[in-house]
Amino acid sequence: MSYIGRGIDQIDNISTLDNLSFNGSSATFNLTQNSVAFVPVSADALQIQIDGVIQANNFTISGSTVTFDFTPDSGSVCNSVKHFGVGLLTQPSDGSVNMAQLGASGTKDATTFLRGDNTFASAGADLDPSSGEVVVNESSADVDFRVESNGNANMLHVDGGNDGVAIGTTGGTHTLQVYDQTAFVSGDSNVANTAPLNVRSSATSGNVGAISIGGNDNVAIYNHGANTLALQSMNAMLFRVSNTNDDKIGTKTERMRIDNSGNVIIGGTSPNLSGADRKFAVQGGDEYTAGFRGQNSGKEVVVIHNQTTGSSDRYMIEFKTGGGGGSGVGSIRSNSSSTAFNTSSDYRLKENEVAISDGITRLKQLKPYKFNFKADVDTTVDGFFAHEVSSIVPEAISGEKDAVKEDGTIIPQQIDQAKLVPLLTSALQEAITKIETLEARVQALENA
Repeated sequence: MSYIGRGIDQIDNISTLDNLSFNGSSATFNLTQNSVAFVPVSADALQIQIDGVIQANNFTISGSTVTFDFTPDSGSVCNSVKHFGVGLLTQPSDGSVNMAQLGASGTKDATTFLRGDNTFASAGADLDPSSGEVVVNESSADVDFRVESNGNANMLHVDGGNDGVAIGTTGGTHTLQVYDQTAFVSGDSNVANTAPLNVRSSATSGNVGAISIGGNDNVAIYNHGANTLALQSMNAMLFRVSNTNDDKIGTKTERMRIDNSGNVIIGGTSPNLSGADRKFAVQGGDEYTAGFRGQNSGKEVVVIHNQTTGSSDRYMIEFKTGGGGGSGVGSIRSNSSSTAFNTSSDYRLKENEVAISDGITRLKQLKPYKFNFKADVDTTVDGFFAHEVSSIVPEAISGEKDAVKEDGTIIPQQIDQAKLVPLLTSALQEAITKIETLEARVQALENA
């Protein structure tokens, strides 16, 4: 027989469906393939032959149901039902899987699934960790795997080529990357609900959430019940920063550490102060170390160590005021044998200078006492009452007389007794002048 075009045996994707059986009373029939419902792509994709005649334009398709425009006679024979193209097999109502559509025979129940290597496994067994495992991409193909959510095409993404897992974005070289498409806003009223990564516990007591970092005792712990955050390390906790914008591990400069003895070190890696009770140290290069010690009896509370030797002075503490680099207004300096406590006194900073002429008069107004502080009843000291000095040498006094806080506790006045030195010097100079005058008169009388 001659024809124009390709023969049927040359057309790809031909499905042979089960032949129809006619009873002479129905024009509607269900299409199946190996007893499984079959949904054609369209009526034009079907070729139905009845009594040797190919039917054309005399039937319609709805799902897997074909309806003829006539009722086939019960004696008619369906020679063949063929589908050209890709159709859809639907699962039988009993949940079974027809193996014929998978190139096998028989059926498997609904708990059976097909592995990537075309072998079958029982979901009940393989999803139970005690009896087996479920492996996706066991052949290690360079393909990605992703799960979409309603608003994100990459809610979960496994990057097969880069061995990375991402949440909220595509994968990459990171083992795990968490990405939030909504910008986090500082000051949000509910950080726990808007932060891109949230680790918490549903425990009714404590509500402790933890992140383990590298195993052992390295862990971050948040206790929701107590509202505390703990960073816990086995040996030392290091804080590294620099102005280099890269992600190279270990290349940043260490700026601070907390060691396993409870010491806090800034600018170095060890306290570099003698004594086992040191708790805080600030290191300035190779020259200085400042430290706060513990509260053990007989031990220093603050130690500032000048590690250089020689007679030249070194700044231990410098006080500055003003913007920029600031102007020096005082310092504590030391050398290998002594310490000086300095305040600014440069003539270039001063004006309207007048010699003190009433030193003795003002000095006589000062009232020195012997007394003890109430907090230390066994120690007697010499000194002044601040409010009695304030009208004589006001620059020596800080604070106001009888000042109190809102809760009634006192705000003590303070005195800088070093500020009395100029007055004492002036009074002494006046006294020396009077003494020298008297001595000259006595000498004159003796020579008369």
